[in-house]
Amino acid sequence: MENSSFIELFEQVQHCPLCKRPSNESIVLYSVYHFKWKINILLCKNCGLTYKSHFPTQTLFEKIYGELYIHYQHDNITHQINELTDRVKRIGPPNGKLLDYGCGNGSFVIAALNNGWDAYGCDPFLPDKLANNELYKRCEKKDFSISGYDTKDKYNCITMWATAEHLINSESTFLNLFSQLSKNGIFIFNSPYGKSKIALKNGKNWRMSNIVEHLQFHTPQSVNYLATIGKMSVVNIRVCGSPYPFGSINSNEVDRTKDKNDKNSNEVVSIKNRRNIKEIIYKELIMKNKFKSKDAISCLINKFKIGDHLEVILKKK
Repeated sequence: MENSSFIELFEQVQHCPLCKRPSNESIVLYSVYHFKWKINILLCKNCGLTYKSHFPTQTLFEKIYGELYIHYQHDNITHQINELTDRVKRIGPPNGKLLDYGCGNGSFVIAALNNGWDAYGCDPFLPDKLANNELYKRCEKKDFSISGYDTKDKYNCITMWATAEHLINSESTFLNLFSQLSKNGIFIFNSPYGKSKIALKNGKNWRMSNIVEHLQFHTPQSVNYLATIGKMSVVNIRVCGSPYPFGSINSNEVDRTKDKNDKNSNEVVSIKNRRNIKEIIYKELIMKNKFKSKDAISCLINKFKIGDHLEVILKKK
């Protein structure tokens, strides 16, 4: 942001967000630039989490997660819900109560409701406008890094999609969520893969690390650490997402967006990435089944561990 200083926008992380080991004991993997400032990506030697050396301040978070935040917007809600149906079906047959943490506009909650779950949503930055009217009774604004739901009815399943990388206090958030699961309850989350091939070979240009509000990235080691402290068992860790070398972005592909609500503002509130030709070919031709190869590609990504995301299934003991 042109008129702001570094200390107004970013604060140094003193401890690993997951295991609380001092950050000065972590290894620097690579660096990215947010606005004009360099931010290091660190690897915790204790738990295996990778995380940024500086997180946004509350002031910057409020700008990022404002009304115009890209993940709160969608041109076609029905299309978005239909796309999420496959994700719901991967969970398995409906089995009682489901909580989607980091629910955004609530589209996944609707998809789960449509597939037989008694679904609810929760988000620390819950937007004012939700995907339909029923969600105002099923979604609430709550931060699980502070406390959990005070309820006797436990959840059979808790999901967290595109949220783990946004957490500030990973340990408390995950443990509070785990406490809300019933016995044998399932916890499912995804995360950018902090030690993926693209992160280690081209991290400074990895799309996931170049998003300001993406603060940390899990690895199989950090997942196992999380399961241990949370008294959960690891059911599966699947490597998914964009296969190497897809998922990268060049510096000239970064589009800085100004605050549209303030004509006098020159403050950058988000960074949007334009897709390059390789990404269009992958997303449009392969992953949308035009060659009926999506399942085969997904299997290969996991088999050869070349994707830039992890999808994790944990089970409460």
